[in-house]
Amino acid sequence: MSSTNSGKNYVRILGMILILAFVALGVVQLGRPATFVDPSGFLFVLVGGIVLVMISFPGAEIEARAQGCRGHSRE
Repeated sequence: MSSTNSGKNYVRILGMILILAFVALGVVQLGRPATFVDPSGFLFVLVGGIVLVMISFPGAEIEARAQGCRGHSRE
């Protein structure tokens, strides 16, 4: 692995940790379960879901599935 790739991995890991810390801070500050009734609760659930998908799957896989949904095949 080259030093450029290694540096990118460290930045990516740090970014994921910061996103998780942001979500955790939102949970602590909210103090109650998020609901879809108020805008801040909806935003919290929406951002949390997007973050979960981004952390769970590699970007290349998400892009390949999105292209398949748009009707493009990756050959």
